Order: sequence, then structure tokens, then C-alpha cells
Amino acid sequence: SSLDDIKYLLNPTFTEEHIAHLDASTKMSRAIDGSLYMPGIVGLNNIKANDYCNVVLQALSRVVPLRNYFLREENYSKVKRPPGDSAYLLVQRYGELMRKLWNPRNFKTHVS
Repeated sequence: SSLDDIKYLLNPTFTEEHIAHLDASTKMSRAIDGSLYMPGIVGLNNIKANDYCNVVLQALSRVVPLRNYFLREENYSKVKRPPGDSAYLLVQRYGELMRKLWNPRNFKTHVS
């Protein structure tokens, strides 16, 4: 249903089996506008000339062990951290971005 698609878009989830087959898959996905894209190879919005940062994020998304770790939110969601640790927010947001980059059900061929 449409509501399920929206929920998945906001918080994509990946199984171990799905992650294991990411690199072998050549299946293209179709965005809502009909354009085709390959999950993991999608654009990032360029806000205020941050394209250098986008390049680094795209490169990191292709490092398989790092990508696989962050595609499973449960890998880092329960990590104990000291009180006042604000760096954990970076970990959460990076994981969210990785899941959105590799989402096979994106509505468009770029993510924010």
C-alpha cells in the first residue's frame, strides 16, 4: 500500500540476506517519476556547495564492511555511550543516509 511505501521510504530496513546479495544484484529500481536507478548509486542533494562532502559520503557508501554495518540499524542502535555524547547523533544520521542510499524503493533518484 502507499502508506507502507512511505513508511519504508522514511526508515528503510535491510535483512542480512538482502545485504549479502547487494553487490551481486544488477536489478534496476524505478522511481515514482519513472526514471531508473540502481540502489547505492543515487545522487545526494547539493545544499550550499557541499559537493565535496557528497563525494566522500558516496565513496564511504561503497566500502562494503562499513556499508553492511550501517545498513542494519540494530548494529549500532543499542551501543552504550557516555552521558552527554552528542557524537552518537552523527552515527545515527550516517546510518540513516546509508539506508536511504541503498533503498530499492526510493521515490526519486536522489536523497536528502
